[in-house]
Amino acid sequence: MKIKNIYTKAILMACVSSFASCSQEDIEPYSGVPAAIYIQEVKQTDIYGNPISYQQGSAELSFSGVPAAYTYDYVSFKVRLAGEVADYDRAYTIKVDPEKTDAIENVDYDLSENTFSIRAGANSDTVNVKVLRNDRLLQNTLTVSFKLEPNENFTLAINDYKNSSSWNVNGEICDATTYYVQFSEKYNEPNFWTRYPGYFGEFSAKKFAILNGLMGWTPYDWNYAGFSGFKVQVGKLPFAADTLRRHLQQKADEGDPVCDENGEYMQLDDKYAVDYSKYL
Repeated sequence: MKIKNIYTKAILMACVSSFASCSQEDIEPYSGVPAAIYIQEVKQTDIYGNPISYQQGSAELSFSGVPAAYTYDYVSFKVRLAGEVADYDRAYTIKVDPEKTDAIENVDYDLSENTFSIRAGANSDTVNVKVLRNDRLLQNTLTVSFKLEPNENFTLAINDYKNSSSWNVNGEICDATTYYVQFSEKYNEPNFWTRYPGYFGEFSAKKFAILNGLMGWTPYDWNYAGFSGFKVQVGKLPFAADTLRRHLQQKADEGDPVCDENGEYMQLDDKYAVDYSKYL
């Protein structure tokens, strides 16, 4: 027993000696970037507002059926903080990825309303993508892709996360450093347009959008055309065609003729033809 006690004391003394040999000057405090940022959009919450699931790194916007008076809309996503809240603004770095983007800045989208900083006292920032409505969207689905980059204020310590907050759910893994937005305004030719020729001429998405804007119609109305209670009816087609003709003729007379998607002047059926002779 005595030998055992001596052995134990020797071990304790060795440990004390080891700790003592490490002076306070040898222990260097962490001096790196103290916070990280990541992208995460909440998709669903419980009744208490706690996140249940998250969006998987993207958002979509369609102007299809939206009145022509609305020339832009917004898509937003959150850049969140992992770390301490500061009492001063901290800029973060987020860039458009040119390899994954076909939308053109200030033509198809605008980012000028953003500060790209985590404000004092805040733990997140909202990136607002102003999507600009134009004719390119009638034939194309455009994409703008974003990616976070580290800087002097933030690291990218969180690369991904599970799209469910439940530990016992096998959710998909989401990228926490990238986010992309897709937007379009595509239309398909309605059956009613084809069934009753002699009014609007050859279908185009641009012509369809202008007509709907003039008449206050939507693609939904065309889906149920001819049914009682819906706006698009056979008896209204002559008036609609003449309304579109008069609009196009006025634009032509004012020196601003409307061209269709194929580059030619927008035209209707012969009975409602627009006179473009001054441009031919």
